[in-house]
Amino acid sequence: MSTRFPINSTFLESIDKLETGVVWVLKNLPDDAFFTVGQIATDWDGDPKAYGDRRKHPTIAPHDHLGNAGHHGHWWGVVTNTRESSGTPIEQSGKGPDQPYEHYMISATKLVDQRFKENDVRRWTDATTVPYVALPNSRRSMIKIGLKTGCYCLMVNLQSMMYCFGIYADSKAKRGRMGEISKRAVDMLGNQDGSILIVVFPASGQGQGTIPDEQTIQSKGREELKRYSQRDTDDHLVKSLSKITNLSARIIQAGYVSNTPFADIDIDGEIEVTGTFGRAR
Repeated sequence: MSTRFPINSTFLESIDKLETGVVWVLKNLPDDAFFTVGQIATDWDGDPKAYGDRRKHPTIAPHDHLGNAGHHGHWWGVVTNTRESSGTPIEQSGKGPDQPYEHYMISATKLVDQRFKENDVRRWTDATTVPYVALPNSRRSMIKIGLKTGCYCLMVNLQSMMYCFGIYADSKAKRGRMGEISKRAVDMLGNQDGSILIVVFPASGQGQGTIPDEQTIQSKGREELKRYSQRDTDDHLVKSLSKITNLSARIIQAGYVSNTPFADIDIDGEIEVTGTFGRAR
């Protein structure tokens, strides 16, 4: 069962409602970012060892259930020999950087590195090395405000209060839910269970065809959050989330520049947030 978190909707507008909760934008900045609280789930897509047929190859140990990639006659999460869902999944040869793990299938993601072919594992966004989010596919609300593949986002684990930045690299067509994040993001957030705040900057990033490295994602994501805060001149984002203990403090630590006095003390004792936070106008 999902936990309900107190969000002050005075400054917010709802643009969608998913299984995991409401998707919000700021009334005064409806096209700049959207955010929601979701349930954490680990996404292994893009990992070269995500999927494989253990009945056929008993010695392999895939990280995810093969059923999450599809089934005979309808494959949606792995590359097939015909490039169609009705084809047969390609199994890696175990030779070279393009197919390093013998008998494992080639797991696909929405975001790709266009330098490599579809039968090369390096084309896909590896869940074990890249912090990313999976968003519901074809949601009008998100498309309307300019969502593009590869955009940056902020993720905050609402239990550990650890945060990181990520990119939009995968999509989930069947269910309208948020919270599925890559294995790398789960590791960075310190907890694979519970709830997560996701703030998406839909028009940011390098777009389709390029997979940025982790250092770039963290630095560019922080820049996007700072730019957003400078447009949010009345601090409506952190005010809307201030009733969730320590969350406003974490968002400020992540790079949001605020003039609003708070009285949060971060739970790990590393930061104290009591006053004004130097917004440059």
